[in-house]
Amino acid sequence: MLSCPFEESFSQDPGIPDTLRFGEWSTYLPGPPSQGKTIVPLVVFNEYPVLQFRIVLKYIGPIECDTAYFAQGRPEVFDFKSVYVDTTISVDGKDGIIVFTGLAYAPENAMPSGVGEIGWIHFHVQDTGLVELDTVYWGPMYPDFSDTAAHSYFPVVVKSQHHIVPSVPGDVNQSGEVNSADVVLLIDYLFRQEPPPDFLELSDVNADCVVNSADVVYLMNDLFKGGPCPKPGCAS
Repeated sequence: MLSCPFEESFSQDPGIPDTLRFGEWSTYLPGPPSQGKTIVPLVVFNEYPVLQFRIVLKYIGPIECDTAYFAQGRPEVFDFKSVYVDTTISVDGKDGIIVFTGLAYAPENAMPSGVGEIGWIHFHVQDTGLVELDTVYWGPMYPDFSDTAAHSYFPVVVKSQHHIVPSVPGDVNQSGEVNSADVVLLIDYLFRQEPPPDFLELSDVNADCVVNSADVVYLMNDLFKGGPCPKPGCAS
């Protein structure tokens, strides 16, 4: 949680305090000693329009930030947006710093009330194990929000802990097991113009480095006809 020498205040008291949390982790890791990757969304709830925010994050575990960026939609109204990533800094024993900053020059450009993803963070994964994302006070920077009434306050922060384990080939929806739902998701992507799975490697079950109808047939043969097991894919 927030670690800084300032007293927390919430401009929307006694209402529901603004909240910063992290969404579901999506991970592809063939298995040690192979390296992988993981993606986690940054989610914000704000009761009133936000004129400015600064979100300072730290992470720990067998991961290193590759890139971070703003999501489309809610934060697009800001006049100024920036993301700063530094993998060389250690704060409170944590392994790196990520800073999201958004600023509206006028109230009409404030981020509207609501809840949803405002950013995405991509990490390299070196190994299995416990990883953690949280906010941190860092020098002159600390996580704070300002609303259109010029009140500055700290959001409630829900830190995230996630156990990285080797991925299961063929587990397209990353539910932890391979079943008919994975076949449906793969068919939806290939033939119904649905969004792709987070990691195509998990869909490349025949390991030919291409995701196509042959992978659907291969996966169905495994599930319903006792065919060969899915392989760690190479498509990306």
